[in-house]
Amino acid sequence: MNVLILDMDGTVRIKKGGVPGQLESGFISHPKDQEIIPGAVKAIEKYHQEGWIIVGASNQGGVAAGKKTLESCFKEQRYTIQLAPKIYRIYFCPDYEGKQLGIVARSHSYLFEPKDNVYYKGLRSFRKPEPGMIQYIQSEYERGKILFVGDRPEDEQAADKAGVDFQWASDWWIGDRK
Repeated sequence: MNVLILDMDGTVRIKKGGVPGQLESGFISHPKDQEIIPGAVKAIEKYHQEGWIIVGASNQGGVAAGKKTLESCFKEQRYTIQLAPKIYRIYFCPDYEGKQLGIVARSHSYLFEPKDNVYYKGLRSFRKPEPGMIQYIQSEYERGKILFVGDRPEDEQAADKAGVDFQWASDWWIGDRK
């Protein structure tokens, strides 16, 4: 099975009224203050039809920075899955150290905190640009090809460190960007 790993903010979703590809489009501060980028909807549908499993991978430093709570972050990811139901799960790192991994699916959500706070199966950090989140996702699925799509240099760096193919979001979107 092929796995499509998607960065979330700026790749799949933006703050309502934001412009895809512009970092200054704003920070999603409330779960429903987001919209899916139309070109991402089309690309997700294409990959889904081809049989890929689709998951999200997102740094969520707003939790560590105190701009949102962990619970509102979980709600934000659940709402994204409602808006883009072909996304199977979303994985996110809410802390700057990369020691925690939130996992959100339609039926359940939880915070994974390895007992060994320094290493989990050799992974140093779940936070991009480190490869831990991608490597954790790789360990979850039997796979063929893996493609990671993102919009920031740390996405490309994480993919490179994990040894997976990378594509820029602006090249991955299908059709109009807005």
